[in-house]
Amino acid sequence: MRPTVRPANGPEGGPRSRPSTSTAAVQLIGLLLLIGGGVLIYLLVAIWPAVMAGTATAQGAPPRSTATVTVFVVVRLTLDPDSALLLLAIIAGALGSFVQVATSFSTFVGNQRFELSSGWRSEIVNSTLTTCRSQHPLALGSRVHQAARMTAAMVSLMVEQLTSLREWFLPDRPGPLVGLHIIQTGNGVAWADRWPKPRAVVVDAAGNQSLCGDPEALAPAAVRGPVGGFVEAPERFAPLLHAAFPDLREWQRVVFVLDGEPRRPELRGRGQGMVRRLRTADAAAVGALSDQSLWISKTWGGAAGLAGSGTAWGAFAGGRLVAVACPFFVGDRYEDIGVATEAGFRGQGWSTACAAGVCGDIRRRGRTPSWTTAPEHGASIRVAEKLGFRLERHDRMFVIGIPIPRPAADPTRRSHR
Repeated sequence: MRPTVRPANGPEGGPRSRPSTSTAAVQLIGLLLLIGGGVLIYLLVAIWPAVMAGTATAQGAPPRSTATVTVFVVVRLTLDPDSALLLLAIIAGALGSFVQVATSFSTFVGNQRFELSSGWRSEIVNSTLTTCRSQHPLALGSRVHQAARMTAAMVSLMVEQLTSLREWFLPDRPGPLVGLHIIQTGNGVAWADRWPKPRAVVVDAAGNQSLCGDPEALAPAAVRGPVGGFVEAPERFAPLLHAAFPDLREWQRVVFVLDGEPRRPELRGRGQGMVRRLRTADAAAVGALSDQSLWISKTWGGAAGLAGSGTAWGAFAGGRLVAVACPFFVGDRYEDIGVATEAGFRGQGWSTACAAGVCGDIRRRGRTPSWTTAPEHGASIRVAEKLGFRLERHDRMFVIGIPIPRPAADPTRRSHR
């Protein structure tokens, strides 16, 4: 039994089923992006002499009125200073948009969330236009964390844009903290009904989603694209979600908090083992986890992101990583814990020991640990109670397009972690 806050993936925390995109298509798009980026960089370098000639002065002499540059060996351009600067701004703006599109592509391919739809061409064009409107054309150093993408009526947000909406997610409370997690870590995606002055926002971290704002700003057709999986939303969004998703179901949840230091339970596993904080060098060990456990890294961008975050604890036994605990969501006042244990090592205290280490770190960061699970996940609740968590509230979330996860088999009824 895993005491977890499960991501909105498959029935046992594995990846959610998505339409596959062929490797050839991905490679072709990657090649085109590589060529496009090279061309833009080449053009930027090629016209730079004209910019310098038209703006620089030597010993008080006026700048030259025109300058000639050669592009692609055979094309010669004669540019005055104004034309050179305008062309520089256009190329720099295009290069800035290219950085966002390339980052979008690599992020979605790396997280296995990339797919081609019938409208993918217009989405790329709209994404680029949105980027050009929201960024200064010469702001090539802007930090881009996630995909720029436009749905039928929602535009994607960069993390900088989402950060400007931080107050929308405050004050945080125990439980899923998707919006703040994206702001704190840069891992996730977000959409708004419009930009600037958004009225409604959808945030997504590893398939766990939250909706906030005014549901009247969204039509059912607008949310069918970005919304799906496990969705936290205020009750005012219920009519919209029911209209958009006839198969929508509710999943009851229980939320616990830890007011003091965690209790340190005794390990009952066989043989020698070790529980410690994970390091960057442990990325391979995290990546070697089974599909039933690897989901634990998803809200950190994958195995390398989780191992390098300095927030996760792992249990090593039999020469392998057998359990991991981490803050699955990081908020301002709370951090919500997720735990995954490999089959064959459950019921031995590994996950509880890992979670105790995470709880201690959270307390030292000045935050409160929270623990979210389902009422039917008895083993998860027992682990929370062993650590000293108390029940904070009963809650619910919407489940869209995926099965509601069932508890993993409890290895024994006499041995609890």
